[in-house]
Amino acid sequence: MRSFVSKPDETAARLTDAPTNEGVSIEGSEEMAVTRCICFDVTFERINELCDELGGLSAAHKECGFGARCGLCVPYALYANKNRETDLPVMWSTDFKKFGIPAPAIERLEAFLESMGEADRG
Repeated sequence: MRSFVSKPDETAARLTDAPTNEGVSIEGSEEMAVTRCICFDVTFERINELCDELGGLSAAHKECGFGARCGLCVPYALYANKNRETDLPVMWSTDFKKFGIPAPAIERLEAFLESMGEADRG
């Protein structure tokens, strides 16, 4: 079985080389809305439609694959389906916890980013 998950060193290299948002205003920016699973390019609107047609998130996942790579979209998809919203703000694990939605991939990302910050300082 082929794994689509990057190795930590590869991820760190991509993040280090990524462009910055310096000088870009985030507040009120539509570009910052989370609207889809970026790995499979499927919108939360489409995921909601599949949930309605097929009977739930598990069936929608099997149909379009959302969440099967990085997993960052899974809590967003849960929130989008539960609240019938499809343009979501960037949220962190504490935001999802307020709604009772687990976000393990986001927690791993937060821990990684925190460790990178410690490495930069130390």
